[in-house]
Amino acid sequence: MAAYTSYWVFRRKPIQLKKPIEDDLLISFPNIKFLNESFAYTLLINLVFDERKRINDSNPRYGIFRDLIMYNFQYRQLNSQILELVIVALSTNPNKEFLSENDHPITGD
Repeated sequence: MAAYTSYWVFRRKPIQLKKPIEDDLLISFPNIKFLNESFAYTLLINLVFDERKRINDSNPRYGIFRDLIMYNFQYRQLNSQILELVIVALSTNPNKEFLSENDHPITGD
């Protein structure tokens, strides 16, 4: 359900702004132009994880995941099956190390 619900938000873009975004607002909040994509991501995370427990934002892996999923919402072709696969992947063993965590392209390390 989480994958299909967030995909619907992503594709249908139900949040619409009635007037153009002012430049100072765009400077302060550059991702506001991706409002529906941000909402779809937040919805996906909140439907998958227990909302009573805060996600550890300081974990570098969480930052990598957030950046990658937002990039995909913004610039790639997604479908509900891909989001479903993401949810399944989130339930895998989180203690496994990435092959090259320090050389990840998103973090620039």
